Amino acid sequence: MKTVCDEQFQRECIAFAFRFSCLDCEHFLVDTEACEHGYPTDDHRETPLAMTTFAFCKDFELAE
Repeated sequence: MKTVCDEQFQRECIAFAFRFSCLDCEHFLVDTEACEHGYPTDDHRETPLAMTTFAFCKDFELAE
């Protein structure tokens, strides 16, 4: 799902310490830098503060 990274979204990312990146996901394999489900990771590694649109991953699960 893609969303627009407007000023409100950027403020909320900071205020709520939004974690979204593949690096924060339980399914990200650090040794191969790949998703264990085979999904592309390029759209999910940048911070939304530097983007105009942001793609949410449908299988994101916060790693412990």
